[in-house]
Amino acid sequence: MSIRKYWALHALVLLLTLYVGSYLYLSRRGAAECDALGYMPAALYFSPPQPSREWERWNFGCVWFYWPLIKADFYLGTGRWPGSAPLWDLKK
Repeated sequence: MSIRKYWALHALVLLLTLYVGSYLYLSRRGAAECDALGYMPAALYFSPPQPSREWERWNFGCVWFYWPLIKADFYLGTGRWPGSAPLWDLKK
């Protein structure tokens, strides 16, 4: 194996490890925080819901970025489907 292929393979393994590791960290942290706060227990949020556009962009950006892992995690029986945006201020 040439040195170029060797380093390309190592870079690919490193990026894949970071991708999967960051998904596992963010999804498990978000699920634990949402469970503790009493938000939709069957939904996945990457951070606790907040009534702001910034939160929606962050959460749904993560959903788009991690979509292949979300599907794999759910079908393995260890994950949750992404939750939709909560309905803010509809208690009037």
